[in-house]
Amino acid sequence: MSGFSKSILFLSSYAPLFAILAIKYYPVDCQVSLLAGIMTVVSILLFAGLFIGLSRTSAPQSIEVKTVGRRDSELLSYAITYFLPFLSLDLSNRYDLAAFLLLYAVIWLTYVRANAVHINPLFHVLGYRLFEIEDKPSGRLVTVITKSPFIRPNEVITVKLETSHSVGIQV
Repeated sequence: MSGFSKSILFLSSYAPLFAILAIKYYPVDCQVSLLAGIMTVVSILLFAGLFIGLSRTSAPQSIEVKTVGRRDSELLSYAITYFLPFLSLDLSNRYDLAAFLLLYAVIWLTYVRANAVHINPLFHVLGYRLFEIEDKPSGRLVTVITKSPFIRPNEVITVKLETSHSVGIQV
């Protein structure tokens, strides 16, 4: 998965925050509210476009399940960054806005370089769950994004989303 695709997933992971900021700033600063609303819509559209494109161009692959574990717990630590804008930042103040943008630039670089594409609240909003599966023959770990509440101990068919860390969405 390219850095651009990872950046889309990062941006979309903040779509709920952008929506919250649009609501929060509506009575205070309409420009900030409008920008946050536009960011919400754009990030969701890019997210949808990325998944539609990947599901149409990627060949399904079969994974023989050896072990299954949940990956949802990492999302809670990521959600902490959502609370920062509510502490004392005033996004209509250019210095607070610059500090906010710098913080999220650092988080973006970390997200992309750490291949943390599976950490995205939008998956949960859309009803997806995250599992880490160990492939029986190869022993490699695969993060699977699925609508199923559990993974059965047999074969799973996925579409590969991430090459270096084996992230796939169950089809």
